[in-house]
Amino acid sequence: MSKLREYLDKNPQQAKRLLGMEYEQLIELIQAAELLEEEKRQEKEKTKIRLIKAGGGRRQKLS
Repeated sequence: MSKLREYLDKNPQQAKRLLGMEYEQLIELIQAAELLEEEKRQEKEKTKIRLIKAGGGRRQKLS
């Protein structure tokens, strides 16, 4: 977490002065960005080409 985010968590009344938006708007914006990032990560995983198939690889030497 950045120092600015830590400061704003402790002093939410300063958000309007520093960023030009209310603290609640900032939290909503951060949550929306995190959700979008997670969706993009999942989409990237779907199109990912695996070099080694699941369960593949070297067999065990010891039983």
